Amino acid sequence: MPQALCYLWRPDVPVALHVVSDSLITLSYFSIPYAGLLCAQRKDFGIPLDVLVFRGFLSWPAHTHLLEIWVVSLRAYG
Repeated sequence: MPQALCYLWRPDVPVALHVVSDSLITLSYFSIPYAGLLCAQRKDFGIPLDVLVFRGFLSWPAHTHLLEIWVVSLRAYG
């Protein structure tokens, strides 16, 4: 089994379960900056620079989970 340590040496857990859970985590990471983008479009709600930096910061873990989906589903490890 590839990357057995990451799966706690349990081959009975299907890989699709990891792909689905990483997909949901990715969607949740991307939804937080998107909510900030919707708030930025309001005229009465000012967006300071730290909120913009926080939105950019949250996109990095989302991309990490996307990479994990790619690695596990296409077996691009090695």
